[in-house]
Amino acid sequence: MILKGKRTLVKAINPEEFFLFYTWATQHDAGSGWQGDRYSSRIPSLTDLRNEWQSSEALQQQKGRSFVILADGKPIEQINYHEINRICNAVQIDVLIGEDLQKGKGYGSDAIRNLINQLFRHMQIEHCELKILAENTRAIQAYLRLGFESVVSFVENGIAWQKMVLDKEVFFGQPALAQA
Repeated sequence: MILKGKRTLVKAINPEEFFLFYTWATQHDAGSGWQGDRYSSRIPSLTDLRNEWQSSEALQQQKGRSFVILADGKPIEQINYHEINRICNAVQIDVLIGEDLQKGKGYGSDAIRNLINQLFRHMQIEHCELKILAENTRAIQAYLRLGFESVVSFVENGIAWQKMVLDKEVFFGQPALAQA
């Protein structure tokens, strides 16, 4: 899957880009928190994560996917969606901005807008969720502008998080976003 936005290109991460994915994922502000209980709150090894990634890539899109975000042809970020919950047609997404110089330029918003558009239009998703570091007010404001609603604050493994949700009706009810 390749998604072309106004400012970014989003494409599935390939094996050659995996080390970049691993570096961004393990050096991200959220650190081990983004992996939750899967690795007992420790940052997984490169081998652990590569084995998990290779096995999930072989599965259908329903199990989730990881993508690299390109701006001006250069990889700058990653965006992911996790396993789809078909009981309520919901999915969790996350974005990791790997290059500090690229923060605040709208690349993440463009990529999120395009991935969400794909999920809502073509994969029968009704709700997108994300959890973000509670202290990351810049990103929270960006998600609010995209139509996400803050629904709960919580602490997990000693890290304060904010859960945000975006419903399909809200996304397509915003004229600027529905054009994605």
